[in-house]
Amino acid sequence: MLRIPKAWLALPLVLGSTNLYAQVTCSISNINVWNNGYTVNVNVTNTGSSQVGSWQVPINFSEPPQVSSGWNAILSTNGNTVTAGNIGWNGNLNPGQSVSFGFQGGHDGSFVEPTCSGGGSSTSSSSSSSSSSSSSSSSTSSTSSSSTSSSSSSSSGGSELLIQENASGFCRVDGSIDNNNSGYTGSGFANTENQNGSAVEYALNVPSNGNYLLDARYASTTTRSASVVVNGSSVGSFSFPSTGSWTSWTVDSANVPLKGGNNIVRIVATNSSGLPNIDSLKVIGTNPSAGSCSSNSSSTSSSSSSSSSSSNSGGKGSSCRSTGSQSVSSTIKVTSGTFDGNCKTYNPTSALGDGSQSESQKPAFRVENGATLKNVILGNNGVDGIHVYNGGTLDNIRWTNVGEDAMTVKSEGNVTVSNVEGYDGSDKFIQVNAVTNLKVSNCIVDKMGKFLRQNGGKTFAMSVTVDNCDISNMGEGVFRSDSPNATARITNSRLKNAGDICIGKWKSCTSSNITSF
Repeated sequence: MLRIPKAWLALPLVLGSTNLYAQVTCSISNINVWNNGYTVNVNVTNTGSSQVGSWQVPINFSEPPQVSSGWNAILSTNGNTVTAGNIGWNGNLNPGQSVSFGFQGGHDGSFVEPTCSGGGSSTSSSSSSSSSSSSSSSSTSSTSSSSTSSSSSSSSGGSELLIQENASGFCRVDGSIDNNNSGYTGSGFANTENQNGSAVEYALNVPSNGNYLLDARYASTTTRSASVVVNGSSVGSFSFPSTGSWTSWTVDSANVPLKGGNNIVRIVATNSSGLPNIDSLKVIGTNPSAGSCSSNSSSTSSSSSSSSSSSNSGGKGSSCRSTGSQSVSSTIKVTSGTFDGNCKTYNPTSALGDGSQSESQKPAFRVENGATLKNVILGNNGVDGIHVYNGGTLDNIRWTNVGEDAMTVKSEGNVTVSNVEGYDGSDKFIQVNAVTNLKVSNCIVDKMGKFLRQNGGKTFAMSVTVDNCDISNMGEGVFRSDSPNATARITNSRLKNAGDICIGKWKSCTSSNITSF
């Protein structure tokens, strides 16, 4: 990846006579270019002496900009020019105040750095210089009074909060805080485990519901995509293209909705290499502040099975953060009671299989006779996941890299699955081989062939309910059955690129309150 150095291209524009004291400059703060794509981050600053009530800046390219997404601005394209204008909360700028926005696009392989220029309008229509001066004095006073916090800066339209590792608002990392690569700020950077599903977690407090921009400063030698999970729901993503080296740092951005009050925000790896090294997170919007990490339901402060982790309450997916790792060379059998994995990462060895679609692989866990398996992370070799015999409960489980299947119902019984997440399976997330009453809730499942499959060609009765789940990128669909005696229902869930909900033969297959994301 080619990383173009930071370039400031300030081109001031003094506005008309009625706004003599309003002046806006536009500066391109960062550009990243790779293969046939790029991202551009832009700063807009009021360099005049009176308040600006709105702004609009053109960014000029040498070729069509092919914009695919953007954040923090209203974007339009005409020929080789992208025009960006403020959105509601970031239009008002006091003298000296700035806002940032950005966008992603494509190029033909010969990217040339764009240029930009600024423009804006004053919130006051008075042409009197004394009136404008008075307004400027008032705005300056307001700016001074809002700069008391060392962790954030604010303007009349929005604020910025910078969160460093081991500071207020930083909750945890599935890995460690390191400082062995130069160029970081603060005391170091977050270095996650090299596996799908590893995460960095933050707590943010905002005054009311709204969209906020997340700027993550990072370094990586490879592209490492990630999802943004807010309060248990996947709401956005980072592309995190390669920066070329572990000492070359840049910024990637995601625009996400936050609710008024405390929010738990997780940046979660959606690739087998984990996240890039993350140096800091900047939050841009209306008065964000560091939140409380204690609202997260999981805790790793104790190694005892009773307090090392608890089930996810209210969100989706697993709340587990890895507390260590353990190799698994023979299937762990849970025949009664509860097996608490203490949120360890269990790594199956080749003795159980290779995580392929081979039917001869063995499971990492076998749950029997109504027993419970909870607080477990399955590592990159997913083998044949978890088998359930004669009913059982799975709670707070994360499949990092699903193998043959994430779980299989092997014999008749009632099965409850809650607070789980699974990624990167070639075929099924759940396989059902016997009569069952299966209830699934609070799940995140991404990149599978199907969410659930009844054993092909079989006609036994099966009852499946799925509630409050995010299901995305299914190669074929959600439910598949060949049985006229099978029923399935999905409710209160979100789907993205999930295909058909019901495939094959069913006695009943229904859905309600399904949205996209």
